[in-house]
Amino acid sequence: MATTLTQIITPQVVANSITTYYTVPTGKKCVTRAITFCNPTGTARTVSVYIVPSGGSADNTTTLLKSYAVDTLETLTPSDLQNHVLQAGDTIDIIASSASSITVLGSGTEVS
Repeated sequence: MATTLTQIITPQVVANSITTYYTVPTGKKCVTRAITFCNPTGTARTVSVYIVPSGGSADNTTTLLKSYAVDTLETLTPSDLQNHVLQAGDTIDIIASSASSITVLGSGTEVS
């Protein structure tokens, strides 16, 4: 069994529509390690995160964080996003309350 610590979500701005930021590759599983959000703006914002099973959709049944507050000039790594096991095809979907206001970075361990 091979394990690889990897950047599962490259640094980028979160959209204000539900968007997939990571899909577990075929033949692998992934354990989330850290997902970090930064609000470099002068206005408090929120972010929602969904862990979506392969073939599913981002909705209330797949919500992991809902309207999580990221204050002005704040960087947070919510512990609620750590150590979740995702199967091949599962996704991490994210939405911010405002476009171009929250950045995200994620790390995890992929297992094949």
